[in-house]
Amino acid sequence: MFQKTVCLLIWVVCGFLCTTFQANGTEPTKINEWIEQLRHNTPGVRVHAAAKLAESGKIGSYAEQALEPLKKCTQDSDANVRLYAGFALGRIEADTERSIAILTPMLADADEHVRYSAEWSIAEIARSVSTREIGEEDAVKLFGVFQTVEDQMSRGAFQERHVLAVKLARTRLESRTQRRTVTTIIAAPIQEELHPSKAEPQREVPPVVREPAFTTNSLSVSLSLYRANDTAGRLQIVDRMIGDSDFDEALRFAILEHELQSKESKVAIYAIARWKATGQRLLAQLFGAVKGSEMDQPYPLAILQLLTPTEPSQLESLCNLASSANNTSQVRIGCLQAIQRTGPHPDVAKKLSTVVFSVLDTIILDTEESTAIRIAGIETIAVCGKSSQTVLPLLIRLLSESELPTDIRSATASSIAKLAPSSADAASVVVSCMTRLSVDESLFSEFSRDTG
Repeated sequence: MFQKTVCLLIWVVCGFLCTTFQANGTEPTKINEWIEQLRHNTPGVRVHAAAKLAESGKIGSYAEQALEPLKKCTQDSDANVRLYAGFALGRIEADTERSIAILTPMLADADEHVRYSAEWSIAEIARSVSTREIGEEDAVKLFGVFQTVEDQMSRGAFQERHVLAVKLARTRLESRTQRRTVTTIIAAPIQEELHPSKAEPQREVPPVVREPAFTTNSLSVSLSLYRANDTAGRLQIVDRMIGDSDFDEALRFAILEHELQSKESKVAIYAIARWKATGQRLLAQLFGAVKGSEMDQPYPLAILQLLTPTEPSQLESLCNLASSANNTSQVRIGCLQAIQRTGPHPDVAKKLSTVVFSVLDTIILDTEESTAIRIAGIETIAVCGKSSQTVLPLLIRLLSESELPTDIRSATASSIAKLAPSSADAASVVVSCMTRLSVDESLFSEFSRDTG
């Protein structure tokens, strides 16, 4: 290891001092010869060829020819071959995306010197990306590439200056897209992580024209950039979208749809909490587009967990789904819980009385219905029933049934307490049921707890 370290230091200190001269003075025949030697059977010859290419620096059109043999060298059984192949990839200025793709697996190499050559070369490529002009389409593509390698480097023991170079490249790629809306906002969390004293200064970026609405292409670009961020970055973007006229409904809709379809729901929950009425309107649109046959899939169930309906038509739709035995218990309970979040809403009180309660009555009184769904119906009445005079008598009658399962009886007592905490009649019914039916004292505790 000591010998390898010394050789590496000599190459770094001496070889790089004459990089420019070698890059400009190397004959094409020599470059071709070294590329061919990368395939030689003798490891020492492969090491020599890779080291010469690394010392030569930029080799123009020959770089693409060297990529494939260099890729094979990065997988060589000889660590020295992998080491110099890694350095060569950071020097010859070949295709950025392909070079990063070859170097990224080397970050997990068993040899620490090989790992260093990979991270050094990735950082060199990142610096070159930061200083050259790149079109919007290429910027979007490379943004994802550097996002991926940054995620891997941030989890390992790599030098901070190399990680920062990758972060800076990702940020500058961001600024070269056409739109300010997502592209500039996405860059902000990254910039806050950078230390100005350690990172290269940013170049001036021309001001971006604000368009009144997204075109299809711009929406696609913006969503691609959004999805490339980690959770913390996406949370910050969602937060900055509040009340910003540059963000139209189409982008919010696309972001919310993406988050609800992913396994991680925290960003969707945060977006709904921050966007308030706008978020609920988008949720209702997303839920309305779900086909009946897909209702028991994770995506619509994720929507149900966040949906708070306020329109009579939404309530009616949820009631129909909750009352249908064709739907799974999970869907039906999800619909009832969504109705619960509405509460005794004054704007929908009339609709609650005529639609919701008729459905809840049927669910609660149906002895063939599952216990879980009946309890969900009772809990829904406890939340929404203050706007109806018929609910309390219904629950009192239900509580008086002698064959009522204990779990349902307990939920009913609790609902009575929530609906009429100061009602002497309600208290009398609970005590009467306990005495007449020899109900366990835990039932009364439910009532006492909710009435205080």
